Amino acid sequence: MRYKVVLNEEMDKEDRERFIDLVSEEQICRLISNFGWSETEAESITLAGLKHLKKIESMGDLQVLTAVEVKNPENIAGVLVFNLQQDHLDLCSIKYIYVDAKHRKKGIAKILMNKVEDIAKKNDIDKIQLNVFEDNVHAKRYYERIGYHTRHLTMTKNL
Repeated sequence: MRYKVVLNEEMDKEDRERFIDLVSEEQICRLISNFGWSETEAESITLAGLKHLKKIESMGDLQVLTAVEVKNPENIAGVLVFNLQQDHLDLCSIKYIYVDAKHRKKGIAKILMNKVEDIAKKNDIDKIQLNVFEDNVHAKRYYERIGYHTRHLTMTKNL
């Protein structure tokens, strides 16, 4: 199966907002099922992320890459949400990446990551950052394999 990546710059505001809500619901489910987080923990971290995404979206800076099947473009294989910070930081920040279960192990993440790197380079940005949960060992291993390294560590404490 062949895939292509589309930059959804022209997605209207309502569609982007619906997408952000769907991404958040998906994340809550994944944190509970894949990592054994409690529902409260999963909702707390997801709602914080959702608030941050909505703030970025309200400023018009959120961009979405969508990987679709070439022959059936309505079949979404994966998404990558990012924003470019072209101020004193000159940074591309990946906010969310997800590959649909039936499209995993087919190079979708690589296609999306390569595309976001191309976009960053075209905008004279030489640094990309992303966050990954410590217990998501598969994602951590993947990011390390493609050249990412830990630069910052966030620690939390439940009260």
